[in-house]
Amino acid sequence: MFFDRLDPADVDPALRVGHDDAVHWLEALLQRHLTLAGPPTPRAACLTGAPGVGKSIVARAALDRLAQHHPQALFITVDVGACLGHRGVLEALVGELARALDLRRKAGGPAGALLAAAQVLRTLTRFEQVPLRVVHEQLRPFQPGLDPAVTPGLFGALRLAFGLAFDLSDKQIKRLTGVARFDPAGLTDAVVALVGDLRAAGLDAVVLLDDLDGLRGPDGRHGPDRRALEAVLALRAAPVGWVMTLRTAATAVIPREISYIRALRPLPPEGLRALLEARLAAERPALRDALLAPERAPVLARLARMAPTPRAFLRWVKFLFEEEKLTAERLAEGVDFFLESEYSALDPQVLRAVAWCFGAPDGDATEDALLAACGGDRFLWGQLLDHRVVRPRDHWHPASTFQLDPELVCLHPVAWGEGEMT
Repeated sequence: MFFDRLDPADVDPALRVGHDDAVHWLEALLQRHLTLAGPPTPRAACLTGAPGVGKSIVARAALDRLAQHHPQALFITVDVGACLGHRGVLEALVGELARALDLRRKAGGPAGALLAAAQVLRTLTRFEQVPLRVVHEQLRPFQPGLDPAVTPGLFGALRLAFGLAFDLSDKQIKRLTGVARFDPAGLTDAVVALVGDLRAAGLDAVVLLDDLDGLRGPDGRHGPDRRALEAVLALRAAPVGWVMTLRTAATAVIPREISYIRALRPLPPEGLRALLEARLAAERPALRDALLAPERAPVLARLARMAPTPRAFLRWVKFLFEEEKLTAERLAEGVDFFLESEYSALDPQVLRAVAWCFGAPDGDATEDALLAACGGDRFLWGQLLDHRVVRPRDHWHPASTFQLDPELVCLHPVAWGEGEMT
């Protein structure tokens, strides 16, 4: 039998189970920001934790709850892990802002000049080095909707950083010479300026930068680049509410100015069982009954005790059930098949040897110990890193100790009741 709806990576807030305290903490913090009197000021919060522990769904749940009480505010989510570099984050952020303002305009809200300004900035984020004349010609269609009295900050930032002007005639535009270089730093200043104009116009916003350490470099490779992340974090100067999620291993990049940080802990076994039952609500009754049959209860309980994160638990259950190996008799066979299917480029025996290097499922191991488990093969060691079988405890210091991928904790001897390794 195959699931129709179950997706272990789904971050729909309606599917959340557990982490209530974290949701309430974030909601209260942002509620304070949205109701604070006086000059607009930025406020930033950060959720950290292991991959798959629930950071994204918690952040979205808090924003959804706030949106019910603050219908006039803009709530914007950017999947940073899907962006290419700093510029990609800016383009996605301004694009989502323009979309939110367009929805407000269609609903009869006062967003015309702000929307035109956001559309201008979204266009500029796609440029790198363009003749000034061409840039002004590209922006000409937006000019009727612009109002310098509404977005003075953005107009000033664009003039200062890129030499752009919005009061030129067609004849003046044709005479322009020179090239505009749209560097990400200047575009960041422009985004901050636009958000300041938005606040001055009486609108507020909360922006979620989700999966911050999943930012891809311009070449498309995954893995955070410290300079790129620090550049993105400069956006926190904009006077709105900011929420960021990133893995524990990358938290050293968080500046001291962000003092609101919450680490998410794993759900207990009973929480994982409740999560599974909630996710099964959308499945057909025959599948629910088959999965929750009494004879499977001990196996589900064992997997829940093993699992360090909700995503790991759901992935294991989904795979083993669909492969008809979610039984006590076939569980070990199912784990082997999971390795062969999900990590087909790696030898399962090497993966087991690597898992045994860790004193505890959530413990650390040195590079020397892990390299020895690879038989001293540097190429194989590189494969382990590329497939994220092991991850540095501190991403910014790769020579530090390493941790086992949460989804491979099922290989650790403690998970099978064989005691702690030394």
